[in-house]
Amino acid sequence: VLIEAIVQNRGNFPTINATTSIFLGQPDSGGIRIYNFTGTIDHLSSEYFNLTWLVDAPSGEHDVCVFADPDDEFYELDEQNNLVCQRVRISDGIYLEKGWNLISLPLKPFDTNISEVLRSIDGIYDMIRFYDPNETADPWKSYYSFKPSVFNDLSSINRRMGFWIHVLNSTVLEVNGTHYRSTEIYLSTGWNLIGYPSLKDQKVEEVFAGIPLLEIEGYDNGTEPYLLQHIDNSTYMTPGRGYWVRVATDCSIKVQG
Repeated sequence: VLIEAIVQNRGNFPTINATTSIFLGQPDSGGIRIYNFTGTIDHLSSEYFNLTWLVDAPSGEHDVCVFADPDDEFYELDEQNNLVCQRVRISDGIYLEKGWNLISLPLKPFDTNISEVLRSIDGIYDMIRFYDPNETADPWKSYYSFKPSVFNDLSSINRRMGFWIHVLNSTVLEVNGTHYRSTEIYLSTGWNLIGYPSLKDQKVEEVFAGIPLLEIEGYDNGTEPYLLQHIDNSTYMTPGRGYWVRVATDCSIKVQG
């Protein structure tokens, strides 16, 4: 999980060796301090902090809080603006909103059969779609739970694939499998629907370094009707998400796990 914050010093003097802390949970009600940043911020200036947190917390909803000067080492006229919290959902899987979601598997599944990969949400999903650019005559492959198998031309899911899944209610897909340090994904000229087989966030420019990338789009449930948004090179790619990628020539990327 990427945590970012900007801390401002609105006073008339620099804060020397000031501490900003990240807490899991509210600091005044048992929150656990998970990281400290220490630095000097000049007066009327600000400092940017970021932390890639390898989540070590029980499943459920939690407050992640950024607390400037948590030990009250500096005198301030207003102590009320030192704390900001964001409610986050921590799970052992991929959170799916009701309707369509564009996702991928961060691990290599033990069994790639759709019924096995999606066993934890059996009865909640009803449609899956995948785009295969190598099948030029019929690139869209589909699975419908409510149709006889003869009408389905998608039967398995692997970690290199990004795929659309439609769920009847919001739920969490449990992900089990093998973690790989690196996964190579081959890309065809034009559009590809790919997975992101990693357990850490990485910037687009890092994943596609040296690759003739033309466009990349990610899931956004607020952009009807396609549920997609263009993302730039500085955007972080996220485990569990799928991505539309357009490249100028056939090539491949190696995603670090």
